[in-house]
Amino acid sequence: ALPSLRLLYLLDEISNPWLTLKTIGHQWYWSYEYSDFKKLEFDSYMIPTMELKTDEFRLLDVD
Repeated sequence: ALPSLRLLYLLDEISNPWLTLKTIGHQWYWSYEYSDFKKLEFDSYMIPTMELKTDEFRLLDVD
């Protein structure tokens, strides 16, 4: 447990990140915001059950 705690601490200290991504979990969808270059925002909604193909997972696939 201690080595993994040390790794988490080291990963948290990024002094000059190349990209910043803000991910927000809503009740039925995810929102993403990239604010470094341009103001880029988009939402990701779940695919309705009737639109899924036979090899896709019902509760894990989004558009």
